[in-house]
Amino acid sequence: MAKTHGPNFIDGFASVQAVKRSKTGGQGVRARPSSDKLPSLDKPKSGKISSKSHAKNISRSVMPEKFNITCYECEYVFTIHGRVIDNFCPKCHEKLLAKDITIDKEWSKDIKTIGRVEIKKGAVLKKCSITARDLMLGADASEATLNIYNKLELSRGASFNVPETEIRTLVVLHKSSITLKGKTSCAKLEVLGTIKANIEATEGVIVEKTGFLKGTVKAPRLVVRDGAALKAKLKIGTEG
Repeated sequence: MAKTHGPNFIDGFASVQAVKRSKTGGQGVRARPSSDKLPSLDKPKSGKISSKSHAKNISRSVMPEKFNITCYECEYVFTIHGRVIDNFCPKCHEKLLAKDITIDKEWSKDIKTIGRVEIKKGAVLKKCSITARDLMLGADASEATLNIYNKLELSRGASFNVPETEIRTLVVLHKSSITLKGKTSCAKLEVLGTIKANIEATEGVIVEKTGFLKGTVKAPRLVVRDGAALKAKLKIGTEG
């Protein structure tokens, strides 16, 4: 019987291996099976963002509220974002308290805050100074000196020394009836209740649908909402 293996015999497996070695330079490098293919690179996705997706992302982002703060020591104006908290003036470096204060009884202490002060009905203010970012007034503050850097809101029963008070934004609250004696100067006037006054607003006047404005008005702009009432002598527009 002939031998199946011998020095002159090359079987099929050996011949295949010899061919592979000859293709790789005889270094015996194993060919990669077809199953070992390198993973294909994914094509980069288009950089375009749909308008719907973009709008959705914008709607979810909430910008922190912005506040203009006036230093009650040097009157330097700066901006903070988020909440109004105790802070330091960037100019004079004095610490500024942001405490909110409510007054509903007799009061004679001076107040300085970059927060909000509310003077409720029934409060009795003696001679004192109130300096605040916002003030909601519902009582007689004629004996007090008011320094309000942002907004003065008036509710029923409010009165103050009009000629001596500088006002940024004056708001007459809904269901309030206010009469102011003397010339009232402010940047903006917003009327949601009833006011009788001699008004000079350097930026503009808005009478909301629940508002009633009586007296005289001088302003560059006047907006009267549908349903509002107006009985006043008007001078609207810029001179020249």
